[in-house]
Amino acid sequence: MEISIVEFPQSCFGIGQHAIVEAGEGRLGLFTIGDCNLDLHSKAIGAGGIAGDNEWRHDKTIPLLPRYKWDIINAAEGFLLLKGFPLDHYPPRWIPTEIPCFTLELKTLLLKRLCMLHLGVVCDALLLYRSFPPPLSLPSI
Repeated sequence: MEISIVEFPQSCFGIGQHAIVEAGEGRLGLFTIGDCNLDLHSKAIGAGGIAGDNEWRHDKTIPLLPRYKWDIINAAEGFLLLKGFPLDHYPPRWIPTEIPCFTLELKTLLLKRLCMLHLGVVCDALLLYRSFPPPLSLPSI
C-alpha cells in the first residue's frame, strides 16, 4: 500500500463536506457540497498512485434539488449516498418522520431517490452495497 499527501483546492476550504472518490482515467475525484450544488474537482494521479500535477481542475457542478440541506453520508463502488433534509424543517422546529436519501452514480452523475429514512436511523452508519459480498455470490468461472 502506498500513501500520498494531496492538498485540497483552495476553492474547497470552508465548504462543509467532502468525499474523495476514484474519478477514472487516472484521476482522483473530490466532491464538495455547496449551496444546493455538488462540485466535482479532479487531479491526475501518476504511476504508483502518487499525485501527478499539482493542479486540481473543476470538472462539473451538479445541481441538487432545491429546498434541501444536503449531506454526504457515504461513498462506495461508484456511488455517493446523499441525504436531503427539507429546509422547511431546518433548523428543525419539529423533526420530520422521514428524510429522503439519494444516490449519485459517479459515471453518469445521475441523481436518484433511493429510500426514505425513518426517524431514529443513524445516517452515518449507512453503507452502500451494490452486490452480494464474494462468499454469498453465485459461483462463476
